[in-house]
Amino acid sequence: VIAASHGHAGHTRLPQYARGRRGTIQACNGAHVLPDESARGVEIHQYCYSVMFSAEELWAEASGRRDKVFLDLWESYLSADKQ
Repeated sequence: VIAASHGHAGHTRLPQYARGRRGTIQACNGAHVLPDESARGVEIHQYCYSVMFSAEELWAEASGRRDKVFLDLWESYLSADKQ
């Protein structure tokens, strides 16, 4: 999957360093309240996924490292990787 490359004003749980980066879904954590909308008083449920990113995908200085970063990201933060 690819994390959304855009943000929006206000609350979001999508870290800036992960935007536009490729990751792999490791698990589906079920449907939960989307915090972005909950902060505005709107209760919308979305699936939340545990997504694994390689450290070198996130940070150039991690080139050659085998570290992994796992983020819990909501469905609206993700799109299918067409590659």
